Amino acid sequence: MKANIKKSAFQILPQADLATFAQNVINRMTEQPEYAAFLPKVQALQTQTNAFVTALAQSAQGGADRVVAKKEAMAAVMQSLNELADDLNYHATGQASWVVNAGFSAKESRSNRVKRNLLPPVSLRAVPQQVSGELELRYVLPEPRLVRITGLEYSLDNGVSWQNGTYSSGQVMRVQGLPSGKWVVFRLRSIGSQQRQSGWSEPLEMFLV
Repeated sequence: MKANIKKSAFQILPQADLATFAQNVINRMTEQPEYAAFLPKVQALQTQTNAFVTALAQSAQGGADRVVAKKEAMAAVMQSLNELADDLNYHATGQASWVVNAGFSAKESRSNRVKRNLLPPVSLRAVPQQVSGELELRYVLPEPRLVRITGLEYSLDNGVSWQNGTYSSGQVMRVQGLPSGKWVVFRLRSIGSQQRQSGWSEPLEMFLV
């Protein structure tokens, strides 16, 4: 049985989160040799994502032209993600890892669908990387079969305000572009089918060198 990507997992994301999701897919598929055949489409998605991020920032300044440009750039990213998902489904190996390793979420079977709330990630820990402002978060999902994607938020003011981070389809998350020389607080939540999501995990605070 071929893996089936759940497109609504990214189709319902807010604008800023869509850009983060697309970049996560790009990073994952570029790093995995098994997706070498998809590299031209991944590179095209990178160009469109860069344009979308720029248009999104410019639209914050106001102006009808900027808003139109943002919508067009967002539509291009969404179309590329949909086409990439279709290609992955068509060439699926039959293993769930084919979908997960590419940064997408696999559609759940009917038997896995439950109505109760999801449990948040636990045992969160950070592994510093050699690059400044970059680290790897590792955690445990109590119910991995029910989780489509794990979302990150981080705070630079001890939890007074939070910023959207990246997403992961597994139990390891690469975080990049963080400010060095600051204390950063991280928290995660699980996102499942039918827009269900868990509460936030216990926060993890770390000083970035």
